[in-house]
Amino acid sequence: MTATHIKFAALVLAGGQSSRMGTNKALLQAYPDGPTLIEIVIEKVREAGAQEVFIVANMREPYDFLGSPIVEDAIKDIGPLGGILGGLRASTCEQNLVVACDMPNINPAVIRKMTWLIGKYDVVVPRWVDSAGAVHVEPLHAFYSQASLSKLEACIVAGVFAPLACLPSLHTRYMEDAELAPFENLASIFRNMNRPEDWVSSSNE
Repeated sequence: MTATHIKFAALVLAGGQSSRMGTNKALLQAYPDGPTLIEIVIEKVREAGAQEVFIVANMREPYDFLGSPIVEDAIKDIGPLGGILGGLRASTCEQNLVVACDMPNINPAVIRKMTWLIGKYDVVVPRWVDSAGAVHVEPLHAFYSQASLSKLEACIVAGVFAPLACLPSLHTRYMEDAELAPFENLASIFRNMNRPEDWVSSSNE
């Protein structure tokens, strides 16, 4: 699959506290003078076909060098959902890829395939089963339509702040194991770099 089915923007979430990493993980480099983690993510979403890339962060200065629009969380201190809302409100695209800034192994081909599944759904989100039988759902590697915005806002009013917990309230299309089967090493594709050892092991893959 080499083409995208729709035009979309990418909302790169960079508003986390990086408490487990001990430093701003978005700006980590695998080697001196190499690209930062967030630069790798931006390059891959552009390769996947993103028309525009928004950096969703509550500090502007660290990300000015990227040359992308920077928007703040719509609601601070509620986690990623506040960033998703901020990005959706800023974007003029009907469809928006939400991805965390600490996922350097995302696969542009997976993203392109997701664009063919959107249809009239509010959200398209991968759902896969690992070798141990555990089910993984990836709301921070998902497409959110503008139609999802009011429903996500309603979740917040209802006191639901986790994107995963919001999915039952949305018209959600899960990208299941069978559709992800052509792609190898899903655990790596969807892995977040939360701790220093995660980043070191990923850099050596």
